Amino acid sequence: MKNWKSIIFSVSIVVVYIVNSALLPTWSHTLVGVFTGLILGAGYWLTGNKLKMWIRILISVAVAIAAAAIVRIFCIE
Repeated sequence: MKNWKSIIFSVSIVVVYIVNSALLPTWSHTLVGVFTGLILGAGYWLTGNKLKMWIRILISVAVAIAAAAIVRIFCIE
């Protein structure tokens, strides 16, 4: 049986990185990767352990995309 949790988490990280790269086109790929990783890690860590894993992943993905959108609105012309 495949471990779907790790596959879902990996695919969601790739999708968030692609979306954040599109939202922050003037940033380098390294900076977008670090920004995305930090926001994803913080969002996953701050959500409660009582939630199921896929809900924790979805919350952290939404927070990472929202953070990139906020940075684009307020910091990039």
